[in-house]
Amino acid sequence: TKDENKIRITFHEPASVRNTDFIIIHSLINESKDKIWGWFPSFRRVRRIAPSEGEFMDTVLNYEELTRRLNGENLDNFEIVLLGEEKISGKNCYKISLTPKEEIIGDTAYARREFWVRKEGIPAFLQVKYYYNEDYGGHVKIQRNFGIVEFLPGIWRTSYLIMAEYGKKENLTSIIVFGKRDKKELDENIFDPKVLERIK
Repeated sequence: TKDENKIRITFHEPASVRNTDFIIIHSLINESKDKIWGWFPSFRRVRRIAPSEGEFMDTVLNYEELTRRLNGENLDNFEIVLLGEEKISGKNCYKISLTPKEEIIGDTAYARREFWVRKEGIPAFLQVKYYYNEDYGGHVKIQRNFGIVEFLPGIWRTSYLIMAEYGKKENLTSIIVFGKRDKKELDENIFDPKVLERIK
């Protein structure tokens, strides 16, 4: 909707996490209203999860990224500075810094982020560098995006990304998107937390 972005994640493999299911709803109006529910087969129940809760399923991703980074966020919450120009994978890019404004510092694990945005061609982030707050360990995470395509007119999405974490522990997560569907093809009920228990 115009006020919310939604994601549904279902694990099929490996067997140890099969049928683990998540519903993620990100408010474009007020990020404090972000909501995450998870169904965990081992506990046979749905649990509400706070975006600040930490790592997601033992990956480099955290719950904050599921609500805001993958769903989009309000740029008015950040101080945005053009740091200069650099090349990434031979592509000319603008290097841009995003620093959280004082009113949201307590709602994010990041002290700042840096984005490398292509100067020519598709409007894509080729690389993102995350700097954690000292309260979260002060380490660094780097994301590289590949296979960026126009999913819908004016809406660009990456087909493959790699995210690596440094300083806290050496860890790497890859995400491959095999297909996308327009929201018109989806039943809105799949984002109802009550469905999580019924479909198992």
